[in-house]
Amino acid sequence: MSAGTARCPACRRPVPADARFCRACGKALDASSAGRDRAAVQATALVFGGVLGAGLLLAPFAPDAYASAGQELRWTALFFALLVAFAAAALARLGRPAWRASLAQPPRLPGLGLGLLGGAACVLVSFGYVGLLSALAPEGETEALPPGSLALTLLSMVALPAVIEEWTDRGVLWVALRELAGPVGTVVASALLFGLSHAWNGGGLFEVPHRFVCGLVLGALRERTGSLAPSIVAHATLNAVAVLW
Repeated sequence: MSAGTARCPACRRPVPADARFCRACGKALDASSAGRDRAAVQATALVFGGVLGAGLLLAPFAPDAYASAGQELRWTALFFALLVAFAAAALARLGRPAWRASLAQPPRLPGLGLGLLGGAACVLVSFGYVGLLSALAPEGETEALPPGSLALTLLSMVALPAVIEEWTDRGVLWVALRELAGPVGTVVASALLFGLSHAWNGGGLFEVPHRFVCGLVLGALRERTGSLAPSIVAHATLNAVAVLW
């Protein structure tokens, strides 16, 4: 380790000596920052409030039965624009170095492999849970894909959710929570937000349990690898299988 680096006291990974946040685990390193806990609480509230508020606000205007891929993409883009705005406000409360920390470390090939395994685990959890609910309360019809371009459908239902939700939940929220809740609390709280944010997908609170479990898997990937890329890969894998099934 060079003279210009140190080790994060939380995860023990190397960090630049002048860093204010560990990019791997998100922990704040500048112990002299006044009001850091208050800023972290405010940032956490902004992310939670923004994600849940945007969903509640836009849910009544969601395309009916996926009317078209274009409508779905426009609605998704508006929803995620609101999420990015609230996430940006949260990072502004944490300070400029938090922006870089929210992006975590660059991906590594073994981590991407773990992401695929995590995605497979999420698929098993989600399909098992939905299959159980279907057995208990059979539905008459299966919802079809929206008509239109497959590329637009994959963009609106796979790529955008995987990238923006992971950055919001396990990037921005992760940095805000790390100082307040520690590693386990951060994984659980980010998984809770991930579960609750899907409650307006049509299944109401029935959507929350399996999304929460998948959120735990995604958080474990983020904590284990120090990167957002594995959780993005896992999230995209789950969404892609769900869309194409």
